[in-house]
Amino acid sequence: MVTRVGAQTAIYCLSDGARLPAWAEQSDQARRKALKRDEKLGRRVELLQGLEFEGGASRRIKFSDDGRMLVCTGEYPPACKVFELSQLGQKYERRLGCAAVDVWPLSPDLGKMVFLLSDRTLDFHAPYGTHYKVRVPSAGRRLLYDGAKCTLHVASGQRSVAHRLDLDSGTFLSDLEVGAPSSCCDLGRGVPLTAFGCEDGIVRFFDARTSSIQPVALLDVGNDVTALAFDGDGLRIACGTADAEVKLYDLRSKRPTLTKAHQNLLPIVDLKWHSSSRETASSLILSSDARVLKAWDSRDGKVFTNVEPSSPLNHVAVAPSSDERDSGLILMAGEQARVMAYYVPALGRAPRWCAFLDSLTEELEEKGQSHFEDYRFVSRTELDELGGEAFVGTPQLRAHAHGFFMDARLYKRLRAAAAPYAYDDYKKQKVAKKLAEKQESRIRRAEVLPAVNAELAQRLLSPPEEDKPRKRGKKKSKQGLPTPTEANPLGDDRFGAMFTDERFQVDESTEEYRLRHPPVKSKK
Repeated sequence: MVTRVGAQTAIYCLSDGARLPAWAEQSDQARRKALKRDEKLGRRVELLQGLEFEGGASRRIKFSDDGRMLVCTGEYPPACKVFELSQLGQKYERRLGCAAVDVWPLSPDLGKMVFLLSDRTLDFHAPYGTHYKVRVPSAGRRLLYDGAKCTLHVASGQRSVAHRLDLDSGTFLSDLEVGAPSSCCDLGRGVPLTAFGCEDGIVRFFDARTSSIQPVALLDVGNDVTALAFDGDGLRIACGTADAEVKLYDLRSKRPTLTKAHQNLLPIVDLKWHSSSRETASSLILSSDARVLKAWDSRDGKVFTNVEPSSPLNHVAVAPSSDERDSGLILMAGEQARVMAYYVPALGRAPRWCAFLDSLTEELEEKGQSHFEDYRFVSRTELDELGGEAFVGTPQLRAHAHGFFMDARLYKRLRAAAAPYAYDDYKKQKVAKKLAEKQESRIRRAEVLPAVNAELAQRLLSPPEEDKPRKRGKKKSKQGLPTPTEANPLGDDRFGAMFTDERFQVDESTEEYRLRHPPVKSKK
């Protein structure tokens, strides 16, 4: 089910809808029965079939250079899945010896890939499976491949060096002296520079054209660098730190041009430069920590939109579009079985392989679908009153803003248990409201009654029960004359003097009046 989770900027969640049970996936007949039983299953949108890891979490997710293939690693057990996007399905799945720390595609069709495993092993894969394995001197954290020199870099998390492997000759090259354990690395697109972000808060740059193992420049960021990314021109670099800050630098200056802070005070997990349209080309940055992904303008720091995932983030990938720009489809690897998928139309159009998202979201906007139509927002105080503290941290509650989104059915059950006499109180309030309205109408009618012949005027303004209309519409008499409620004698010039002149006062206590107006029993 496509659910809108953004208030000002439209953000559609594609991965939190209903799921087919395991028994229904065994056969087509069981699947059809499940679809008949649950209406939500029939309205679900499955972006890619099999884009999940039943055992636990997804770690890394990357697109091929041409945007036609997708690789995702996860656990448990450790495995990688490759998807052919034009077919909207999984192409194959392979099991790995241990958990994959990082993955790097080596060919456009993902036939050749290299995995950095947690046991210090580089696992090279070919179309037929594992091709070769080699151990690196120390445990690595990130991979970086320089296609121009056919060199694979491994950022070490234990030593103050970065390992290099020449894939052409199949030999290790001299390690780069980075000065401290490194957490991230990136390759400049427009300049021949390789950058490594280190734990001592310094980004070290190496000239990719030379064989020197010493850095050519240093950039002091101030804290442990956990993520970095060059822009499309290679003249600017974004550095994310462990103290939840993103600093933008021009390579010609050592002072940051802009500093953006995350409010969650969590280390920056990933950084992406986003070019979606001509108006926002190369100006948006997607920075993410474990709880939120922020899209903001690199020129003034103004927040474009925020995406709050349903589980902690591990990695973020933006699907490329057909016009060599980034689309609005964002895939997130996190601590849950299903890979999270969000579509933000304001960031860019959907890729060609899922172009149906544009028409689908436009239709939802026309219908005016409400945010979280199957959920109800409750604050922390209201949750305590309902006695639902035990559901914090479970899938039944989703943290949002200053409260939680709760399933509407669960909210009704907790409400009924917390206030068992709420319906009786509601009935009493309705009865009291009706009595108050009647009393108020009587007071208003008494205020408009004349001083002369007030009782007669009240009887004329209030028709008897048998004359009151029982159906909708105005009741007409047999002669076609209006009912007493339609004819108002108080404003008629022929009878107006009866209610203003005291000489026409009717004395109902006289014997003559009682003889002329005997009491009449009302009809049943």
